[in-house]
Amino acid sequence: MRMQVLFANSCKGEKNMSTLMYRPFTTLANNSEKHIRSLDGPVVTAAGFKDELAVVTHASDCLPSNDQVMPKPVLTLLNLSFPLASSDLGAEALENEFILNNMHLLQIQKRMEEMAGAGLDTTSLDDEAFSMEVAQDRCILRLIA
Repeated sequence: MRMQVLFANSCKGEKNMSTLMYRPFTTLANNSEKHIRSLDGPVVTAAGFKDELAVVTHASDCLPSNDQVMPKPVLTLLNLSFPLASSDLGAEALENEFILNNMHLLQIQKRMEEMAGAGLDTTSLDDEAFSMEVAQDRCILRLIA
C-alpha cells in the first residue's frame, strides 16, 4: 500500500515563502523520496486525490485594517505523478513554468490518446506536444543554469 503525506509550512514575513513537502512512501524510512515546492503567500488548505493536489494560498498576508481583510485566495493545482522542480527560492517563476508546462503536456498527450482511440487525426496535437516539449527543455536548462 502506497501512503502519501503532505506537510505545509506557512510563510513568515515578506521574504519567506510557504513551503509544501510532499512525501510519497511505502515505508517509514527517513530516506524515502520527497518533493519540496515553494508557494507565495500563506497556505490556507490543501486537498489531494490520487496524484492531483489542489493548494489554496492567499496572495499576501492580512491587509492592515481593523476588519483584517484577507486578499483573494489563489488556487494552485499540482500533479504529483512527476517530480516537482526543486531549486533555490529565486527560481519560483521557473518552477511554476516547469509545472504548468508539464501539466499542459500531460493534457495534450491525454487528448492525443483519446483522439487516436476514436480514429481521428492527431497531427496538430503532435505539433503542439513537440512545441511544449521544447519549451519544457528550455525551462529545465534555465532551472539548472
